[in-house]
Amino acid sequence: MRSHHQILTDAESKLAASDHSFFTTLMAEVGDERPTSKGFEELELVMLSRASDAFAELYPDHVGVGLVDAVYNGIPALGLTGREVSAAVARRCVENCPA
Repeated sequence: MRSHHQILTDAESKLAASDHSFFTTLMAEVGDERPTSKGFEELELVMLSRASDAFAELYPDHVGVGLVDAVYNGIPALGLTGREVSAAVARRCVENCPA
């Protein structure tokens, strides 16, 4: 199984090359670890937690918007698109995860 840092880095790099949100690319990377692998469910929860924590850290006054809505629809009050929120959350996830 790849390290958490590698999974996050791979998801961030695929974000730049796609029209998907970071949430979608992250879940695809987690899915590549095989649902039958030992610890898969825990990995999924840890990655969702990392993304939620990064979102809350970046946008503490907009947590009520929700991570999933924000990466798809943006945060209109801040003038941010979903792509911008996705990119920021992806960067923060990688920054906060030791290699």
